[in-house]
Amino acid sequence: MPALPPVSAPARRRGRLWAALALAGLLALGIGLGRLLGGGAGVAEHAAPAGPPAVVTVPAEAPESCQAALHRSDATIGLLVHGIRDQRLAGAIKAYTKASKACREEVPGR
Repeated sequence: MPALPPVSAPARRRGRLWAALALAGLLALGIGLGRLLGGGAGVAEHAAPAGPPAVVTVPAEAPESCQAALHRSDATIGLLVHGIRDQRLAGAIKAYTKASKACREEVPGR
């Protein structure tokens, strides 16, 4: 297949200009037809009504007993991760269990 002759720079610029003008013309035609057919007003008339205003609630601070249970659980997990299986682990589990029970009693809905 023979090679095509190179296109000169002014011809390329002219081709790009025609392409840009064609795109701008299509855009203007689309906007004009949309306005002519009442696209903007039709969409605004059929819009869904606004819902009720959103209610934002801020959770209360956790009780002290729940924070203690959290710290005790962290300590227990730390002992387990490091492979410590002695009286420290037994004491940490008992302390966590006691703090967890106190938290559940203090916050009944959870």
